[in-house]
Amino acid sequence: MVAKKLLTLACAVGILACGACFLPPSPEPKPQPPPQVRIDLTGIRMIRVEVVNSSGTHHLNGADLASEVAGAITARFGARTGRPELRASTGDGQGVEDAVFKITILSESLVEEAPSAARVSGPFLIGDSATLTRRDGVVLWQETNATNRIYIPIPPSDAGEMWKDLLVEKKLETVLANHLVLRMVFSR
Repeated sequence: MVAKKLLTLACAVGILACGACFLPPSPEPKPQPPPQVRIDLTGIRMIRVEVVNSSGTHHLNGADLASEVAGAITARFGARTGRPELRASTGDGQGVEDAVFKITILSESLVEEAPSAARVSGPFLIGDSATLTRRDGVVLWQETNATNRIYIPIPPSDAGEMWKDLLVEKKLETVLANHLVLRMVFSR
């Protein structure tokens, strides 16, 4: 009985030794991409947001979009990063702002696609240019001629009426504001 146990143990050790020796080498770990570069906001406590809609259609309200962007900046940089002192506003800060985030809406259009079971409208194509400039005139971030593809759930029945639907407009402003802030934050 002891001989059988020793033979079994020797076979198990042999199998493990041969299997471990003849396995292909483990793959080399893939190098991790470098972390995304963030803009340097050192010394900036207040950002004023200005929005101009220079598109021919003027569907989005510049003041409403500016409020959404200011809220997105405050939420993204303040609460989530442990920097509650960084805020954004839309009004004239009477010179207390450390930077100005200027956004120009260049185009607004809706591409009608075949209706789907998910009841999603769009895409809305919003073209914009944006610049974040420090008080001393240094451009911290700039992007020109960006196109945002935005899909909105629960569309109205008529595609022509979508731009007039307040819920769709609010959702568009919220999504566009988040797109702008995320591009600014995670730009290279």
